[in-house]
Amino acid sequence: MTWAAACESIRQTIALYCQLLDDQRFDEVARLFTDDAVLPWEGRTLRGRTEIARELPTTQLPRGRTKHLAFGPVIDVHGTRATSWTDVVVTVNEPNGSAAIAWIGRYYDTLELVDGSWQMREHVAVAVGEPLPDGVRPVSVQVLGGHGAQ
Repeated sequence: MTWAAACESIRQTIALYCQLLDDQRFDEVARLFTDDAVLPWEGRTLRGRTEIARELPTTQLPRGRTKHLAFGPVIDVHGTRATSWTDVVVTVNEPNGSAAIAWIGRYYDTLELVDGSWQMREHVAVAVGEPLPDGVRPVSVQVLGGHGAQ
């Protein structure tokens, strides 16, 4: 897989995560993660697909009330491993189509290529102004490593 193809596939994984979460298709959301995935979520840490699928529904507003808008990912690919930093805005929506911003932050994802698809090994959401958790590194210009020219 070329670097560009890997980046596009990772962008698709992140976009699909947002759409499936909004649509409350939790079993499908869980399949975007590796078997041993780690998902820090609302003060807890969910581990593995089964726990992710079971626990995510307990944290969500009714279907149609949220919209996760992901944009501007910066992706670093090294063979079958990758990291991605993606800005995100989450809205809470009203039946009349109006919306209010509920959350602004960034996703820090670690991904792995498994059977031809990029899956999240760790997905960390950090609100604007909050410190990065231990082990999460911010993006830097060195991340591109010359890939942008390919």
